[in-house]
Amino acid sequence: MTDFTPAERAALYRAIALRRDVRAEFLPEAVDAGMLERVLAAAHQAPSVGLSQPWRFIVVREFAIRRAVHECFLRANAEATASYDAATAARYGALRLAGILDAPVNVCITCDDEPARGNGLGRRTMPETARYSTVCAIQNLWLAARVEGLGVGWSASSNPRSFAHYSASRIVSPSSRTSASDTLQRSRPSPISNATVGKHASRSQTSWTTSGTKAARSL
Repeated sequence: MTDFTPAERAALYRAIALRRDVRAEFLPEAVDAGMLERVLAAAHQAPSVGLSQPWRFIVVREFAIRRAVHECFLRANAEATASYDAATAARYGALRLAGILDAPVNVCITCDDEPARGNGLGRRTMPETARYSTVCAIQNLWLAARVEGLGVGWSASSNPRSFAHYSASRIVSPSSRTSASDTLQRSRPSPISNATVGKHASRSQTSWTTSGTKAARSL
């Protein structure tokens, strides 16, 4: 097993401690393609049940698609607001929950609940482990983005089924060499989450929640 220096161990624990969820104050500049590729490559290094790698990452830059996903968020957000009493609804309304239109890139994360890869190893008695594996990949993505000086948040305030038909975009799959800049493909797995990605003007290390990349250069 590879040994790590004290400095390398400290850097890992620091990245874990400084990870934040970002949803506001994204910068308009584009995310560097090489940086995005490195972050996605780190996600693909996550552990997975039976080495099934059931995750898929759909990189969405097109504003029209992001606007449609944002409309899905608005509907779900309105339903959530209506479920609260007046005081709670007011507090809920003050939360920053989206960032879908502000960030220049969104990432739709999907999970194949019945991947052919792995021959069902570990999923016959616990089929939910495919989704657990996808969550591990998201955490890898999040931490890698943090050390790149980018902020990531996780947007779960939308019904993923409501934007399933928008999942035709640039897809990065562990079973192919497709890159984030390659041609459009159709995604089969069901989306489980949406993320907003973009550089972020961070003033502190304790605020905000969003799925996206964050330009916190103070790491």
